[in-house]
Amino acid sequence: MARGWDQLLRGVTIDFSPSFRGQKNVYVRAIDSEGASSDWKQIGTWVASDELPPEPVAVAPYLGSGSTQRFTFVLSDINGNNDIDKAEVLIQFGRTNVDACLLRMDRASNVIRLVDDAGDGFAGVLQLDRPGASIRNRQCTVSGVTLRADSHDSIRLTATVAFANSFTGRRNIYARVEDKAGQASPLRWLGSWFVP
Repeated sequence: MARGWDQLLRGVTIDFSPSFRGQKNVYVRAIDSEGASSDWKQIGTWVASDELPPEPVAVAPYLGSGSTQRFTFVLSDINGNNDIDKAEVLIQFGRTNVDACLLRMDRASNVIRLVDDAGDGFAGVLQLDRPGASIRNRQCTVSGVTLRADSHDSIRLTATVAFANSFTGRRNIYARVEDKAGQASPLRWLGSWFVP
């Protein structure tokens, strides 16, 4: 019985030397038991780097319920917290931008944007650390947004989120982070919230 590549290569680690850094093409060829060989075929690319993308670490509280909550997101970068450039927080049942409470933080511009109901524009923009200001779409109102260094490698993004009466039910909390070089984490699930 033939096994897939993922099973054959599971647990294989490749360390690249510093002189081999940068984007590389990945090729594969197959050789059967009698020595017949296919041609080399490019199956992808890989960036050989010792720099890892930043990661969303946690949200507090990560579980609970309520119509208004102050959430704190911890975002980390092994290259130092100054390397964190952008972050995205999605509060929604699934991973769709449509009819979501979706925040996009841009550290260089010192702003946070709330995505509109259609999921492709912005309902409003807030300066970070500006007390009293708020932005809203049909799902939520966001206010009191602050950004603080947590440690050498992490920052805390905090916001008060008031959910609309129409946004009831279980909502997952996801986050993604991007560094100054454009390396980004995947959208990670951090917790769940029930809107009564």
